[in-house]
Amino acid sequence: MSEGYHVDHETLAERVDDLADFEKRAEEDIAEAEQLAAAYKHLWDSTAAEEYQRAHALWSKGAAEMRAALAHLRQSGANAHGNYTAAMGANTGFWK
Repeated sequence: MSEGYHVDHETLAERVDDLADFEKRAEEDIAEAEQLAAAYKHLWDSTAAEEYQRAHALWSKGAAEMRAALAHLRQSGANAHGNYTAAMGANTGFWK
């Protein structure tokens, strides 16, 4: 028989909160970077402007992928926490 596994639901809930905090900080950093780039964008012309646009498009795509991945990871953790908590409650109910 296998030993199975153990889930520390409090730690899982803390990690879900950590992910939400990280998402918020990342959004703030992304907004700040966008503002800084916009403030200096008018100084670039020709090749520099074109390269900036290409780099910005790539960066924006990566930021969107990061947002989606973080949201998925956070939601998966929240779902797991809810499921484990419900299972613990149901199992405890069997012994009452």
